[in-house]
Amino acid sequence: QPELKFKRFFRSANLFTMFFSGGIVPYYMVMVLLGLYDTFFVYLLPALYSVYNMIVLSSFFRGIDQGLREAAIVDGAKEIRIWWSIYLPVSKPALATIALWVGVGLWNSYMSTLLYTSKAESMWTLQFYLMRVIQESQMPEMDGFELIREIRNSSVPRVSGVPVIAMSGRDDIRETEYLRAGFSAFVSKVTSPAQVIARVNELLGRNLRLPAPEATAAETEKPYDLGSIRVFADNDEAAVAQIAEAFLADCRTNFDLLRQHLEAGDMAKISKLAHKMIPMFKQFGIRGITPLLVFLERMDAAAVDRENVAETVASILEKGPEVADLIRREVGLPE
Repeated sequence: QPELKFKRFFRSANLFTMFFSGGIVPYYMVMVLLGLYDTFFVYLLPALYSVYNMIVLSSFFRGIDQGLREAAIVDGAKEIRIWWSIYLPVSKPALATIALWVGVGLWNSYMSTLLYTSKAESMWTLQFYLMRVIQESQMPEMDGFELIREIRNSSVPRVSGVPVIAMSGRDDIRETEYLRAGFSAFVSKVTSPAQVIARVNELLGRNLRLPAPEATAAETEKPYDLGSIRVFADNDEAAVAQIAEAFLADCRTNFDLLRQHLEAGDMAKISKLAHKMIPMFKQFGIRGITPLLVFLERMDAAAVDRENVAETVASILEKGPEVADLIRREVGLPE
């Protein structure tokens, strides 16, 4: 209120904390001294007050007609009664917005768990556990089997029971091995979005559906299929064109590399390059070239018939530009 004593001091003191803070170490010491360390209140009490939210709510209060307050004072209402009976009810939209901000912020936060709790999993939030799993899964010494073992061995029921689908392009591991390791399901990579959604529906008991791709003329007669790309792009033709443009640029580069590796007689590099090319060729449904790339990927670089490899690469270099030109024309890219 305009007549509030020391109003400027309180406002300046609050604003100061928005621009300058003691840092993590003093904040940690305060949490310890207040006895909040390793307690559930460390998630709640620090979130009860925010200077930014105070400014938002204060601005909303200043927009309320002062005549309401003056009329309440004439009727003998005290400040607490005015706040409870007038300001609070009309501020429900602002309070709901702030509650949403605080709720989303707490839901996405993992720093409080990281800094102010011990290693006891009973205090871990789901976000902290997901952050930890992501970080550890990016470590080269941890593979998917070690990751699923750690998830299943967790003492937190909501973590140990989370459904996990294995996606892999390896042919030397069968589905039963993935299921025995603890995965909930297995789909071969690269698979169609419909297969993934079907697995998710099966695991969660849902009935999720993908938007149907827009039909195109004579789709079955083409040596490619943009259906999966259109589904991923939500039938946005501009997005489809961007994906196709990046794919075609990679094709030009990879075709040149295939030619160079073949001239150099480097079978190992040809196999690695084919492995890199296969996922996107499968996504674009390029049926005539994908099996040739699979052959190059799986060949024994030391014992393969080089003439056979040369014929396969020549076929890819012959068919590839033709298919790329058809895709370019359909999505409307310039030459």
